[in-house]
Amino acid sequence: MRISIFCISILSTLLFSCVDVINLDLPEKDKRLVIEGLITDWDTVYTIRLTKTTKYNYKINNATETENGATVVISDNAGKSDTLLETQSGIYRTNPNHIRGTIGLSYKLDIYTLSGKHYISIPEVLTEAPKIDSLYFEKDYKDKYSDYAFKNYVYLDWKDPAGIPNYYLHHMSYYWGNTWHTENEWSSIATDNTFDGKYLKKYLISSEYDGYNFFIRVTRYSLSKKAFEFWDLLNQQLYPRDDGIVNSNVPLLGNVYNADNPDDFTLGYFQVSGKTVSQVYVDR
Repeated sequence: MRISIFCISILSTLLFSCVDVINLDLPEKDKRLVIEGLITDWDTVYTIRLTKTTKYNYKINNATETENGATVVISDNAGKSDTLLETQSGIYRTNPNHIRGTIGLSYKLDIYTLSGKHYISIPEVLTEAPKIDSLYFEKDYKDKYSDYAFKNYVYLDWKDPAGIPNYYLHHMSYYWGNTWHTENEWSSIATDNTFDGKYLKKYLISSEYDGYNFFIRVTRYSLSKKAFEFWDLLNQQLYPRDDGIVNSNVPLLGNVYNADNPDDFTLGYFQVSGKTVSQVYVDR
């Protein structure tokens, strides 16, 4: 399954959808909190973005109102926590001596708004993202379905851990002209229900027309089952079936809820993921 753009900024293209589309202006008190962010096992600064939206069937990127002055805390089940700093409107980042994601620990997000609301994420265990043993490409000069000269097929070789359900998000980005080009980024999700425990060779990650002299970078994130279902539903809503019917009749809800009011639902997701990266240079 292919998903345009990437978490968490992909939410800016999201429509809050139903089968029967009803556009509804909501009163001030019904503004919905949008959560975007993740924690990984990499030693880096983690960022949480908080905004608000006010309509059903409303593009989240139009929700330019930020949630300012909140207390945002990431904590694990080993007793460590980190209160994030608001570095700009609605953007909260971990401290220099910050909490770091560790394989096997569970993590949750607490948000205390200035209006007195308390939002909390469902704890998720940080699982390891299997190493990418090899990332490579092959060219096909015989693509009869294209007017392009050739097509680049990008593959991975890797071993899926056996005996447990595994869920993955693969993010692909491109580098040329001395910059990584975010406008060409895309992501895909996968589950190992058809290849549990197998060593996968030539696992197709992308097929791109033409092009050479650039870098491709693939970032793999491990996902919880709930996070996979979130991405899967997002994919269905972004890419309806051929008959135009949206595959879900429920809003795309994440893993963060109001601790005191279940009717005050939120959008977005606080993702807890292992991470691994590989890149390759595409020449002639």
